[in-house]
Amino acid sequence: MKIKHNNIILFREAVKQRRLELNMSQKELATLVGYNSASSISKIEKGDYTPLSKLEAFATALETTPENLISFEERMGRVFEGEIIKKH
Repeated sequence: MKIKHNNIILFREAVKQRRLELNMSQKELATLVGYNSASSISKIEKGDYTPLSKLEAFATALETTPENLISFEERMGRVFEGEIIKKH
């Protein structure tokens, strides 16, 4: 899957915003997407990493679509590839 850098920024923001809209804790979201602790969600929301392999699980847990979590107006044009994109 190809994903642009600006979509990574939106993903972390969209996850947090939607989680708060649903009055869901980080621990609840972590459980729904298959993580053991809230710290994983915290790291995602801070932008430490983006787990592309769990995009569908996040969309389902947050009652939205994958596109809503990553759609974003192109600003930077840099493209990254891979399962997990780490912050540099």
